[in-house]
Amino acid sequence: MIYTYGIKHLAVRGLDSASFLQLMTESRDAISRFIKEHKVEAVYSKKLEEFSTALDAFQEVFLTNSSSKTIQSLEGADRARDAAVLTLSNLVRAFSRVTEPATKAAYDTLSTIFKEHKVSVTDSYEKESAKINQLLGALAHDDCQQALASLYLTTYLDQLVAAQATFDHIYKLRLEEQKGQVPSQAKILRAQLFELYNFFVDFTAVMTSAYPDRRELNNLLKQLNVIRQRYKKCKSLKVDEEEKVPALDA
Repeated sequence: MIYTYGIKHLAVRGLDSASFLQLMTESRDAISRFIKEHKVEAVYSKKLEEFSTALDAFQEVFLTNSSSKTIQSLEGADRARDAAVLTLSNLVRAFSRVTEPATKAAYDTLSTIFKEHKVSVTDSYEKESAKINQLLGALAHDDCQQALASLYLTTYLDQLVAAQATFDHIYKLRLEEQKGQVPSQAKILRAQLFELYNFFVDFTAVMTSAYPDRRELNNLLKQLNVIRQRYKKCKSLKVDEEEKVPALDA
């Protein structure tokens, strides 16, 4: 849709929290003006109400977290384990077309495990930890250890184990700092905002394509694109917008 409907590419999920918050705020303001000035589809108003509620909550959490060194460390540890699990999965996937019997057998063993234990890096901290620990438990079996060794991937498994252990340690520190509150609220709100924001951009682009004579839709899409362009050079948290560990071919 990025190319078909004229949406300017932006790795929204990769923006740091401050840039993400500003992008969401500016986009909300543009959509609010659009709704006030034009007779538009009811879905815009309905979704904007949800968007505003989530954005206000995210801003409150952001302002609270911005003064905490622990939450900054926790976000960094979360990104590190995301990178580790994606790296391991992608390296396994790289062997999917190899036909040499021993290598194919090792790949088949590991691909089955990754299919059974899918990890989504957009999940809450707690849910992602549970999935990664389940994956690590499965990969600890002798047949998986042999498969990893035969593909020279043991080092990357060790990196994932270390990254998850670091995250667990910092997570416990954050729990103590928050006196029992759940630290993943910001991540959950960010995911909600990401989905709602994508809806506005995609829906506006589709409507602009379907109704080219509606100048107000075209103008809104242009405004959203201008805003997106301002954040292309902002500090990025991740290389891409991978949401899940890629599925491995059988």
